[in-house]
Amino acid sequence: MLKKFVALATIVALSVPISAVEEGTAPEPVEVGISVTSTRFFARNFSGTNQVLLFESGGTLLWRTLAPGCDLSWNFPTQLLTGIRFEVASWTGGAWRRTGTIALDQVAARGTDALWIQGNFSRTSWSEIGSALFVEDTGASLFPPSLPGASSAGTGGEAALLAPIHVPVITPSDEPSGDVPPKIEVRPLPPV
Repeated sequence: MLKKFVALATIVALSVPISAVEEGTAPEPVEVGISVTSTRFFARNFSGTNQVLLFESGGTLLWRTLAPGCDLSWNFPTQLLTGIRFEVASWTGGAWRRTGTIALDQVAARGTDALWIQGNFSRTSWSEIGSALFVEDTGASLFPPSLPGASSAGTGGEAALLAPIHVPVITPSDEPSGDVPPKIEVRPLPPV
């Protein structure tokens, strides 16, 4: 029951993106909303383009592609976020737009309710704590030079990076799953 409540609270918190704008200017759309706690990561793509989430821990770099309108969520043990940095990137107008790195453990420790990534060219990141917005300080980009760039438009490498990951779905069944004890037959005991 608690897991369902936390999942519902996360979805509600990220259901309506906000925009931070100066007076007299048109707001840039929010493309990605992210919620991070000490035991949960949740991201939603509000844009019409694929968003690439890069994660780095030590020397390991991995990415997940978030298709338009889709969510990504993970539950994990406490303190697993220590040392993990991430970045959001998208291929738009023939070039990669990147946010710069954000330390996930620091976001969770501050009690940030949500991170909002705007769709402007500089990919402004905002932290929402309560009803206040703050510009999120970002570090150097995780984006390695070996990943596809502007010169690789239309190549297989770019297509592989932007392709949403297929996740197999378990089909419900009435059959028992996992290791089950053998069926016990009704047999008389041997004589003593």
